[in-house]
Amino acid sequence: MPAASRIIDRMVEHGLVRRRKHETDGRIMVVTLADRGRKLVHLADFHARINAALLKGFSPEDRERTFELLCRMQQNAENALEENPA
Repeated sequence: MPAASRIIDRMVEHGLVRRRKHETDGRIMVVTLADRGRKLVHLADFHARINAALLKGFSPEDRERTFELLCRMQQNAENALEENPA
């Protein structure tokens, strides 16, 4: 949850969402879209649209292999950063 909290903190700072305590349970935080966040609704399916365009004509096996290779590349990049911090 800490990662989610940090993401929400940044969204609050940028005016995309609002956060408030739940009316009856103070342990719960309620997050709602702010006006600025609502203006970005056209981006809701952005990820799906981009993936569909990039993977057009790929078989399910091709897609799976592509994601496996990308995950390996990401892990290699993360390892390199840990070994050689800037």
